[in-house]
Amino acid sequence: MNCIDFPDESTHPFYRNIGISFTSSLFVWCQSTPQRQPGQLMTNLTIWHNPRCSKSRMALSLLEEQGARPTQVKYLETRPTKAQIREVLRLLGIPAIDLVRRGESTFRELSLSSTTAESELISVMASHPVLIERPFIITETKAVIGRPTENTLTPLS
Repeated sequence: MNCIDFPDESTHPFYRNIGISFTSSLFVWCQSTPQRQPGQLMTNLTIWHNPRCSKSRMALSLLEEQGARPTQVKYLETRPTKAQIREVLRLLGIPAIDLVRRGESTFRELSLSSTTAESELISVMASHPVLIERPFIITETKAVIGRPTENTLTPLS
């Protein structure tokens, strides 16, 4: 499968799964995602990473100790889109509220609650990525939240 002009951080199948990539102001569409062969080392890993978070640093270290070289998305600097958040939720198999850091002051300031609509939570996470639980690891077919840190290794098994 060929995709045109994908920057390094968006060559990961996660971005192809949602079918769109932004390169400057250009939209790039792809049609399919390659499948991993049985026994093949998982090389297409992405971690949504906050270098200031000890759990995120530990998760990255655990992955690297296993020989994985995940693409790091510093999601506080490069905010995820609503489409990316929806895809992560689909891969995680959880509702949006379970990806929200409810202890953050922003959660209270925006008067969010467990009854806030799914679409509103997704929009708020895209606007305020500090509300996104971290770290999480994304593969071609699934995602895991790295809490506890040992969950980080699940995609490698």
